[in-house]
Amino acid sequence: MTTKELAAHRPPVGVLLSGAAGAGIGALGMYLFDPDRGKRRRTLVRDKAVRAWRRK
Repeated sequence: MTTKELAAHRPPVGVLLSGAAGAGIGALGMYLFDPDRGKRRRTLVRDKAVRAWRRK
């Protein structure tokens, strides 16, 4: 297969970005909803958000 033929079979950039975004959202969900340490992480995120909101 030539380089030109390979280039014709590449998926569109939007498909790649959608896949990367989905993987990132999944990783974030696993990080925050971890049964062992997720509660602590969610509390830290909430506290930082509240502090940032009050600093405005």
